[in-house]
Amino acid sequence: MAFGLWDVVVEFQYGVTTTTKHEEMKNTKTHEEVFYGAFFMMTVEQATDLIRDAMLMTLIIIGPILAIGMVVGLVISLVQAVTQIQEQTLAFVPKIFAMAAAIVILMPWMFQRLLDYTHQLFTMTN
Repeated sequence: MAFGLWDVVVEFQYGVTTTTKHEEMKNTKTHEEVFYGAFFMMTVEQATDLIRDAMLMTLIIIGPILAIGMVVGLVISLVQAVTQIQEQTLAFVPKIFAMAAAIVILMPWMFQRLLDYTHQLFTMTN
């Protein structure tokens, strides 16, 4: 049976144990140790820093792809202005292909950045 937060709450409210893990936890930890020791409690400043870091990581990862899309769009727009061809799909399709190619090329770098960030999140301490 799954061992989750709801099982812990039910156990401490009603004294119901359904698995051996519950029995082990009941014998070794108090209510405060379960709710304050097992779960990461954070301050408002820590939560703000976490949100800021997540948004910054998002911008760092998506930035090169957006920049490539912007440069390709600008080049296509200049070509359209010079040749006076005003076809909307002419600007859209090359941007899609360029951004897809950028994603494929930058995928290892993006994954490495995400792995580093995830490792940093899991090694955070109070």
